[in-house]
Amino acid sequence: MVKYGYKEKAECTLCRKAHEESGSSWNRELPKETICHIQSAGCLGQKEVVTAAHNACIRELLQEIDAHGKADRHVKLLTVETESRLGTLWDEGQCMHLCSKDELWEAAKEKEMKIPWKEANEESPVSEEKYPERFWRRRLDGIGLQDDDLGSRKASSFIMLSPPS
Repeated sequence: MVKYGYKEKAECTLCRKAHEESGSSWNRELPKETICHIQSAGCLGQKEVVTAAHNACIRELLQEIDAHGKADRHVKLLTVETESRLGTLWDEGQCMHLCSKDELWEAAKEKEMKIPWKEANEESPVSEEKYPERFWRRRLDGIGLQDDDLGSRKASSFIMLSPPS
């Protein structure tokens, strides 16, 4: 639009409108209005629609995999109908046989702590205690358990589908 003179600035008008409607403080620096930005959940004006479309697609995909998978497949999909928080799956015991919550956090800690906080600013760094909280609140698109030992779960592998952070 800027290239052809229809707009002065390349800033995303949908994000600006969302900021203005919510009354949130922003420093007047907005992302560029590109097709990629508008089609992502990063665009504040499109976030709900994009997320709803994503959730509908992944739900349909998981239902089809569950319904039409091979009969001799030894995978149990735990999240066919709804997303589940990672912490909920461990708290309800559905995944405790794989490892403890402490073991999983230790394995994921380094990577999780490299993911930046969207609401963080340079003046007040995020405390280290907040990282495990965010990790256990993470909502997974899908999760399945593969039983290699015909149901004994002694040799299970863990399959997760998660949106990028």
